Amino acid sequence: MAHPLADRGTPRALAENRQVVDYEGDLTDFERLAEIVEADLRTLPAAERPARWRQAPVRAALEFGFADVRETAPVVAGSAQATLTLVCQRCLEPFELPLDVDLQYVLQPAGAAGDEQAVGEVWELEEDAFRPLDLVEESLIMALPMSASHVTLRECGPLAASVHGAEAPGVETVRPFAGLKDQLKDLD
Repeated sequence: MAHPLADRGTPRALAENRQVVDYEGDLTDFERLAEIVEADLRTLPAAERPARWRQAPVRAALEFGFADVRETAPVVAGSAQATLTLVCQRCLEPFELPLDVDLQYVLQPAGAAGDEQAVGEVWELEEDAFRPLDLVEESLIMALPMSASHVTLRECGPLAASVHGAEAPGVETVRPFAGLKDQLKDLD
């Protein structure tokens, strides 16, 4: 099913029309982002993989316009949110990671000289027309952490508590080299 993020348009036409795009859907519309999540979840045994991870909610709100009064620099401003199911790298259990990104880009052809006065980062376009979906998807991908994990250790499962024993109450930490410094002093 087509949606406004998937429609191709030129930045100039979108800006001239002051196009506003409000999108609410799920991860199935974002192929590359879904592939990343799927690859992460594949590290879990099949029985532990969440069944409905592809239905993760994704929202985007975009407004197109110009950065300058001469209307030479098309811009897009807005935000995108998603709640993705990933594998926590501390406890190796699935968890939901909320992403919230602000979008503020000047849209220009690849290799073009940028407007030094423009507000926002430059989003270079390889072709005249583009899909706003690609911009939203790439922004969400860039917002993914290098190593996804629960916000706090307390949210993690039992594996993290056993590995990070000092931070987890009730778990004794083994420190095999704790007395080594004193033993080396005794040898001198």
